[in-house]
Amino acid sequence: MTFLLFVAAIMFVTCTASAVDPTGFDELSSEDFVTNSKCANCHAILRSQHDDSMHAYAYTDPLYQKEVLLASEDSNGQTDEFCSRCHTPIGVVSGEVPPIDGSMISDVAAEGVQCDFCHTVSESAGIGDGGFVSSPGDVKWGSLDDAPSAFHGSEFNGLYMEAEYCGMCHNVNSPFNDLPLDDTYTSWSESSYAEEGVVCQDCHMSPGITHFEAAPGRSASSSPKRSHIPVHEIVGGNYFMLDLLSDGKAGDAAVERLQKAATLEVDVPEYAISGEDVSIKVSVTNSGAGHKLPTGISEIR
Repeated sequence: MTFLLFVAAIMFVTCTASAVDPTGFDELSSEDFVTNSKCANCHAILRSQHDDSMHAYAYTDPLYQKEVLLASEDSNGQTDEFCSRCHTPIGVVSGEVPPIDGSMISDVAAEGVQCDFCHTVSESAGIGDGGFVSSPGDVKWGSLDDAPSAFHGSEFNGLYMEAEYCGMCHNVNSPFNDLPLDDTYTSWSESSYAEEGVVCQDCHMSPGITHFEAAPGRSASSSPKRSHIPVHEIVGGNYFMLDLLSDGKAGDAAVERLQKAATLEVDVPEYAISGEDVSIKVSVTNSGAGHKLPTGISEIR
């Protein structure tokens, strides 16, 4: 199934308008952002966690690279900026991607969804399709209101504690007709988790996996010890690719998440005769994920 046929096969959804416009193509420069290695000077633990996350591999993921090239061929390049916006946001806002072949991309843009980009998002322009407003500079935003730094300004931003922060990229609608390709945020918003105030970060940035659990520690080498520091591995259910790209270091976390997010029942006959067909019933129940399972653009994986 080609990308365009796939797009046409999914249900229609209407996008909501926003009071602000997202940061657009070529509005900034990649020199406005610092590399992950610079952040590691003070945030070594958080950087090491992020290194083994799919966010770190968002651009270099070989499956994504193949899929985005196929989409580009099918759409005559109309998906290039659209897909890249969430996989190499710095590449898009700095005007380095497209071209989709990566021939113009800088090192910092190739870091994918990286530290400095995430912490320079000042507000949301709406759910889905990379609706972020990026404001690089001396101020870094986050979920702490008492985090002074000698290297940069630090300010609390409530958006970092809301599901809407994740929803800026984890909802995807077709650039041609707004059909939903990924409705992770939408399915969460319609779940009991949303009703109970359980947001993405409670599960994906804490050791609790399917519920909030405190992770004591320090956010920086010179910062005070806190009762909870958000875990930056941000593990999902992508075992295969995470295990492959991290040389086996990070895949186990995805397996554990899947095991705690679902229950599996297998019903097999007590006896079977050699040579005859056997009917086996397998039931997978979403028992711990606050959104669809599987989620994401699972139809083209």
